[in-house]
Parts: sequence; structure tokens; C-alpha cells
Amino acid sequence: MKLEKIAPVQGHSPGIPWSLHVRAWNAYSAKYGKQQSAERIAERGGFSASELDIFVPGWRRYDVSEITKARISEVEAERDTLAAGYDRLMGVIYDELSYAEIYQALKTSEARVKELENTTHCPNCGPDVRLDEDACRAGCGWERAEVVK
Repeated sequence: MKLEKIAPVQGHSPGIPWSLHVRAWNAYSAKYGKQQSAERIAERGGFSASELDIFVPGWRRYDVSEITKARISEVEAERDTLAAGYDRLMGVIYDELSYAEIYQALKTSEARVKELENTTHCPNCGPDVRLDEDACRAGCGWERAEVVK
């Protein structure tokens, strides 16, 4: 699956697929000129949601499916990186890397996957909990003090 990056959108935290950002930039540049590139607009925080309403009417209907596909691509790429790293680490002679360094590298990669999946671990019983959920689905009784939205 081809990895498509996510462009930021002011006032819309999930962002949008880069291809949709480029469509908006094409409409923007036709109206206002090409003084700012699509990349520069993204560096400055992206288009606002209301600008996208003007430049790409109906952009919100692409929101869920296209962003989900892009996020899945990010997670798959990170998992592929993890798998390659694991294979590489297993081939390393143990006296070149300490156990602590190997463990830290794996923990860092696992944390990145959790971040991309928008999940964390239940502090009571361990299964994954989405950051927008307010309680553990495993039924251990843990409840989040504040839901992250």
C-alpha cells in the first residue's frame, strides 16, 4: 500500500490526505497565485477547515475513509520498520548492543505504533484503549479522568 502523508488542517486535528491538500492548493493558487507552495502552506499549519470548504467543496466526505486509509498506511509502514528492526537486532552480536539498548529501541518503536494507532494501554489490566474512549473495554473498572479528543 502506497504511503500518503497527512497534511495539517487548522481547526481539524485529523488533517487530510496530501492529495486532497494539493487539490485545495490548486484551487487556492488559481485564485491567489503561486507565491506559497503547497508545502509552505502545510508548514504554516495548513488550510483552515473553512478554506477547504471553499477550495474543495465536499472535502469532509473524504475525511473518514481517506484519512483512515492514510493512517493505516502509516501504521503498516511503522510495523514494517519494526519488523525490519527486529530482524536486524536479532542478527546483531549481543556484545555490540547491550540488552538495555535493544529493549529501549523496541519500546520506542512500540510507542510510535501506539501513537499512530491513537491508542494506549489500560494502566490496570493492559489491553489497548483508544485515546478517545473514557473507560477500559476489558471491564476492569478503569476510567479516564479526562477523555482526550
